[in-house]
Amino acid sequence: MCPEQADAMKYLAMSIGAGITFALAMTAAAQPLSKDIAARIEAIPIQTLTISDEQFLKGDAYGKPTTIAGVLRVAQGSGRLPLVILVAGSGGFAPNADVWDRQFQEMGISTFAVDSFAGRGIVSTVVDQSQLGRLNMILDVYRSLAVLAAHPRVDPTRIAVMGFSRGGQAALYSSLKRFQRIWNPGGIEPATYIALYPPCITTFVGDTPRLAIIRFGCSTAYRMITSKSAPVATIWLGSRRTPKMSRWWNFRIPGTRSII
Repeated sequence: MCPEQADAMKYLAMSIGAGITFALAMTAAAQPLSKDIAARIEAIPIQTLTISDEQFLKGDAYGKPTTIAGVLRVAQGSGRLPLVILVAGSGGFAPNADVWDRQFQEMGISTFAVDSFAGRGIVSTVVDQSQLGRLNMILDVYRSLAVLAAHPRVDPTRIAVMGFSRGGQAALYSSLKRFQRIWNPGGIEPATYIALYPPCITTFVGDTPRLAIIRFGCSTAYRMITSKSAPVATIWLGSRRTPKMSRWWNFRIPGTRSII
């Protein structure tokens, strides 16, 4: 076989391979997406402030202007859809957030994972919580609400806030009317609040939270302290029969079922 023939056959083989690859890609594209996969993903900047807890409690808005961001995953469907704002814990977002995201997507509920750390140059507050005031994350939630409520694919009347650990604390206390009056002037109020193993160790003046769902593992290091008037549904996971159940129950090992 002469070199010209060899080159021609090589070119033909490459063309056939490219055609097959394209055909397979078109076939895959024609298949409907699994319900747990978002129809659209957007990165959305959020303008907020970096302030101390003292400033937050006093309503002092003379803080450092800060831009954080979040990832919006729009569920499959049309029109304005319900949404859950996910607020990470001290270590930032972990694989459990992806598990929850897929579960919500399958239900036709969009998600917005707000990152309070990266825009402030923080990776983790596990070792040093003083890097960011705990109440500052509540302000981030309110600022996110204002932006998301104006999004054409979000139903502002069906937004929930769900947080993990430190983020659960932000989700729980973001329901306080006192804080909403000061820091949430837009008046967009979540439909519900879900706090997963939050440190509920503080009672604030004027503590009148809305209905919240709080979930704990039986060996969590935190215990719940709330006012008598707080309409809170507390769910303890684990019992004497499952003594090893911990606050990490919401992580799922591949191939196993979620414990919810």
